[in-house]
Amino acid sequence: MRISILLAFLGNLSAFVLLILVTFSVPVIDDLYFLHSSVFGGTRFGVLGYCIESARLECTSLRIGYRFEPELYYPLPRVLVLFPVAAGFAGTSALLLLPSFFPQYGDQKPPILYDISASASFFSSTAAFAVAMWLFARAMRDFHDEGFTASFGPSIWMSLAAMVVTLFVALHALLGTCMSMRSRYARRKPTNLPGIY
Repeated sequence: MRISILLAFLGNLSAFVLLILVTFSVPVIDDLYFLHSSVFGGTRFGVLGYCIESARLECTSLRIGYRFEPELYYPLPRVLVLFPVAAGFAGTSALLLLPSFFPQYGDQKPPILYDISASASFFSSTAAFAVAMWLFARAMRDFHDEGFTASFGPSIWMSLAAMVVTLFVALHALLGTCMSMRSRYARRKPTNLPGIY
């Protein structure tokens, strides 16, 4: 049980770190971006804005839902807010597992809030990855059609890794709940029924 909880804790922690790094990609962390295009001499796109590689790096102010039209379909950059939301759920899941490491709690199963938080982390990171993939793949196609080069950056793959990790964590949480309910049911099931031999 302890090894299982340790692995779940490390999974939540790694997903949290990945999602935080993705959230604070360009324009905060210059080397992390979803898409790089040669437009304007080089432009990198992140969750909270984009940066143009001129004589010096010129970046937009930090905000959810920046505009870069027509290549980035406008409403969708707002949905990238799901990355910090998923990071929040992954961090909460890790915190909810901490009491399980203390002796006074023994091998007690994590609370039901952990199951909810782990599942929410998976669903929000999956939705965020799907939106980001569609948004930036479409933008890359449009840039190519306009004669510019464009390629995915490390953030797209980091968000994919975070989604996979949160999937395993959510499965661990749900399987743990199912096994716990099954063992409780087995303990309560009567073994001797009157009149049956």
